[in-house]
Amino acid sequence: MTESRLNHSTAVDDRAGREYWDAVWADDKLPEAINPRAAGLHNLYNRRVDAFLRQAFVSMETTGKKLVEIGCARSAWLPYLAREFGFRISGLDYSEHGCEQARRILSRTGVAGEIICADLSAPPTGLLGAFDVAISFGVVEHFHGTAGCLRALAALLKPDGMLITQIPNMTGLIGRLQKLMNPATYEVHVPLTRDQLLIAHEQAGLRVACCDY
Repeated sequence: MTESRLNHSTAVDDRAGREYWDAVWADDKLPEAINPRAAGLHNLYNRRVDAFLRQAFVSMETTGKKLVEIGCARSAWLPYLAREFGFRISGLDYSEHGCEQARRILSRTGVAGEIICADLSAPPTGLLGAFDVAISFGVVEHFHGTAGCLRALAALLKPDGMLITQIPNMTGLIGRLQKLMNPATYEVHVPLTRDQLLIAHEQAGLRVACCDY
């Protein structure tokens, strides 16, 4: 959770790039919006994230607050965040095709929201300091200079706004298996341990409320 809004930083070096993500989102099959009440192992991850978010927001009146998802291409989370918590939602991504897919998911679910197609390193000035919550489900691990990327995310927050950062585990045995089985995907990630991610948040000037696997 941030103590204050930070100056925007453009010191980010993207390992993946727009062309990579446009290829990832080339498949037009859209996911269903997240439903944390769905049973079964296939929804275990979503239920775990739901439990974490409910704890993170336990002391916040979320209804009517402004939330932005950074890296919102084909987002199944934005409708969930609006429905479950009452957030006024926005999304930011630089893949035009991914943004259009996010808009279609919102339209299909009947949820209002704004999807902005722009680069995190140069967002529209109206987004700076505009949000109560900024959340990413796998963004910062694609950038060299993790702290600089986190400063760019935090620049979208109001004073005392909350930043929620999730990344995949690309370290240890899991990381070695990923590198062996799919080296192309591994190469667009910066492997970060929990402690490295925590330190990067502190280097970005953020006060860390929790950081764990």
